[in-house]
Amino acid sequence: MRSYLAEWNEGVRHLPGVGELLPDHLEAMGVRQLFDAAVTSFEAGWCEPHPVVRRAALRELRVDPGSAVLVGDTCRADHEGPTQVRISAFVIDRSAGLPHPKRRASPRSSRLTPPVAS
Repeated sequence: MRSYLAEWNEGVRHLPGVGELLPDHLEAMGVRQLFDAAVTSFEAGWCEPHPVVRRAALRELRVDPGSAVLVGDTCRADHEGPTQVRISAFVIDRSAGLPHPKRRASPRSSRLTPPVAS
């Protein structure tokens, strides 16, 4: 277990071609033009929620942390990670309004709920 955790915390290793997956997916969905940048954890060299990942995105976008907002669907990577570097974070509540089991209250974060179908 110690060996596994030590390797995990050293950085991210990926297969060749993985770096193109996110831009390719965005392109296939027809939304690539809506994004100024696509920064991934393996490009930053660390697994989420390591602060290096968010700092790389801030650098790429030339944005101050206080001006940034992150919307995600996991508490650890999409809330704890961004708030470590002072980015406001919003967690999408996929449980239709039920509290996220690991969500911690934070004045800099809010829960987003999907719209109710009429």
